[in-house]
Amino acid sequence: FLKVDPVNDANFSDVRLVLLDPSCSGSGTGRSRGDDLLDLPVDGDGQHVGGEEHDDAHQSERRRIDTLACFQEKALRHALSFPKAERVVYSTCSVHVRENECVVASVMAFAERLGFQLDHAIPQWTRRGYPTFEGAEKLVRVDPKRDQTDGFFLALFTRAKQ
Repeated sequence: FLKVDPVNDANFSDVRLVLLDPSCSGSGTGRSRGDDLLDLPVDGDGQHVGGEEHDDAHQSERRRIDTLACFQEKALRHALSFPKAERVVYSTCSVHVRENECVVASVMAFAERLGFQLDHAIPQWTRRGYPTFEGAEKLVRVDPKRDQTDGFFLALFTRAKQ
């Protein structure tokens, strides 16, 4: 996807809609994996805990999430760069703020320069993004515990027709 030239490649120059579902931590998929059936202690974030090994694993997972988020930011900027795109949807199956609200917030100035704004995705859904930046109430979150399904996140960028 990142190798596609949205401006000069005739196959992609007229793209109007982009659905970006980039690689992510998959942290929202524990329910379908059956993680809740395991008899392991978890912390407040639903992460398994367990001594010194846990500390090392936790640090490794944080680095992994940061690496993924950097890729997600790059991919979202690229998706927004399609010159005729009217809508770009950013979606993950992650519950981590770093992969969701932080990624969206990091591209907002770029998106606005290109004429995009956040739009209210799935208006009837009540669970919204965490209030980490102005406009986060337009984001969609699904919480595995509260909604009894896998967790996911969604942001809808729209651009006025040119």
